[in-house]
Amino acid sequence: MLSLSQMKEVVEWTACEPYAVTLFRSDGGLYMQVSAVTPDPVSGELTQRRGAKLQVSKYSTESELVQKALGAVLAFSEHEIREHFSYRGVHLFNPHIDVRAHMEIADRQVFRDEHEGST
Repeated sequence: MLSLSQMKEVVEWTACEPYAVTLFRSDGGLYMQVSAVTPDPVSGELTQRRGAKLQVSKYSTESELVQKALGAVLAFSEHEIREHFSYRGVHLFNPHIDVRAHMEIADRQVFRDEHEGST
């Protein structure tokens, strides 16, 4: 089993600019979090932003930590893309849109005609 300092060292060796991944203790648990300086989706100003805190098992292996760090960076970057992606000036896929708002339109689905686009 890796010690906490060994686990932190593993995570510190991961790299993917401009993202930084940290491992820390909080509320009795062990967590991983991604941060980066990225443009604010509203103001456009560069700001320090942090992703979700992901719980990490104290029994994690080196491989699990590295893979979890990659997953955290991918989730963070997708979150940022969803905040900035727009169609006709509207940020349709913003992850901060209230789930109840999604529920109000969930039945308004569009499907392609089954023969359209077939070869």
